[in-house]
Amino acid sequence: MTGPLHRNALSIQVLALLLMLMPLGCSHHYPLDSEPCRAFEELSLTRHDISAFTDGSTQSRLIGEVSVQGFLDSYFSVFRRHQEALHISRWAWHTFDTGAFLREDLQPATHAWFDLMDSEAAWEHIGHIDNPGISLVTTPLRAMPTDQPLVSDPMQPGQGFQFDHLQNSLVNANEPLWLSHRSRSGEWVFVFTSYASGWIHSRDAASIPEALRVSWPHLPHVAFIEEGYPVRDKSGNFLFASRIGMVLPLIEAKTDTNNVLIAISKGPGGEAIFEAITVPSQHSVPVPMAPTSENLATVASSLLGLPYGWGGLFENRDCSAAIRDLFMPFGLWLPRNSREQSVTGQAVMLSGLSEDEKVQLILKEAVPFATLLHKEGHIALYIGHEDGYPVVLHSVWDLMAKTRTGETRRHVGRIVLSRLHPSSEDGPCGPGTTLLADLDSMNTLAAPTSNP
Repeated sequence: MTGPLHRNALSIQVLALLLMLMPLGCSHHYPLDSEPCRAFEELSLTRHDISAFTDGSTQSRLIGEVSVQGFLDSYFSVFRRHQEALHISRWAWHTFDTGAFLREDLQPATHAWFDLMDSEAAWEHIGHIDNPGISLVTTPLRAMPTDQPLVSDPMQPGQGFQFDHLQNSLVNANEPLWLSHRSRSGEWVFVFTSYASGWIHSRDAASIPEALRVSWPHLPHVAFIEEGYPVRDKSGNFLFASRIGMVLPLIEAKTDTNNVLIAISKGPGGEAIFEAITVPSQHSVPVPMAPTSENLATVASSLLGLPYGWGGLFENRDCSAAIRDLFMPFGLWLPRNSREQSVTGQAVMLSGLSEDEKVQLILKEAVPFATLLHKEGHIALYIGHEDGYPVVLHSVWDLMAKTRTGETRRHVGRIVLSRLHPSSEDGPCGPGTTLLADLDSMNTLAAPTSNP
């Protein structure tokens, strides 16, 4: 039996441990910025307000002429290129098997656990299915065949359960896939998409016949420009919710509706079963939508305020996913990560310039709603300027900032508009965020043109 003295000593130890952990649990290594001193200035604009950054034109095309066939060639590229070296498919094992990563109980992932995942992956069966396919629902694309997370120290900034390293990306409902092989248990299937490879649940994918693989890329398509519209089958059963940038084959366009072809389920042999479904034209537009400032602002405003989601976690968007989905309705296919997005179009280097020089160059050469601003690990869309400072739309978890008392992190956690204040500016809160200081490039997706 434990004596009173031992129990009291144990209680003191537990209390001391709790006191040590309490400040760490909310500090994220750096103190969070407190009101009223706001190192990060978010612009609280409504959908109507964002139109103030447009030129009001419905004719001026900000990203020039878009090749519909070029877009479809990229979107359906998985039907032509669906092989990769084994070490690329197994990248997560090479990257994370170091003992420094934690499982859901915050205990280190052991070599035995990695070996178990490797066995479940059944790499010796690569190519055993080797068929074109389609996703039936919006589903996570995982780096390993498991729903279990793999995280870094949650006490560090930008880490923890919101940053599951195995969340590779998010596959929208009814995306083209290439099915490689099933996991050893059969619960998972390894797939290729046009932008990444990884594991999705077997129940979420179906095969398609060869004839559809050939004809699908040549059909007209629509893209959703609203989030959360419930797509149902003809019997009224819920299938999935619309997502901005989700693309579907168009059967017939009417005044108020679009008839689209949707894979609603799969048969006993695993082949997709399709139905013609009607969706409102106010939520879906033929691809490509004209890339005018008004249209770009409309779609951008629909993204505003949506939650941040690393790699599509919880069906939300990180910085590069927000940019990619924004431009999909306009027939502009972008890569999935920020680094590759930053070299699309006409790029201008910003590294080596002072913050004032960066501001002046951005204001002079950047095209609102068509120029991307990049720093290592982050990308944002330039939409114009206010009070002499560039304004960007971006999906942000948190930002490093400088205040009079030192460095801090400002938590955001959603898609926002914000000014790029210099980190050296001596305002009421001291210097601002380091985002402007860290910018290394900007790129305009295509030269603007005007319709005659």
